[in-house]
Amino acid sequence: MTTVALVHMRRRKAASEEIERCAAILENLTAGELRLERAKSDVQLVKSYSQLKEALQDVRKSSGMENEVEELVSDVCEEMELANSDALTEAIYNSDAIDEDELYEELRMLELKCEKINPSPRKSEVNTDEQVDFPSSEEVVNAPTESPADEKPQKSTAEPKSAPLPRS
Repeated sequence: MTTVALVHMRRRKAASEEIERCAAILENLTAGELRLERAKSDVQLVKSYSQLKEALQDVRKSSGMENEVEELVSDVCEEMELANSDALTEAIYNSDAIDEDELYEELRMLELKCEKINPSPRKSEVNTDEQVDFPSSEEVVNAPTESPADEKPQKSTAEPKSAPLPRS
């Protein structure tokens, strides 16, 4: 009985291996079929591109613009180069023609005009060296608090300090 069981086990194992081999072959065939279909669609795509190229060439030749386009592009490039070189040359020669004294005079006139419209203190009138003493954070925290009833009018002997005006 054990020999019959061993024979059946060997057959079962052989059948299992055959099934696995057939499954691998089937998988390879399926992958090959997909590659073949992809290749067919690639061929159709290449043919479509070829037809498109021929159609565009026919349109360009029939319109008589075959050489005109190349000439137009070269003419535009030449004009752009000329315009750039002219602008560069003009900028170089005109930079020497600018009168610095005239520019400073115009700037001074504009400043005077602005001061007449919106007078503001001059820098010489503003004391920017004056420093303001602000209390430190400890002084603020430790400062005694008084209720409004406890307040007494205090006479200050020190002159009040004013904050410097912001610079413009």
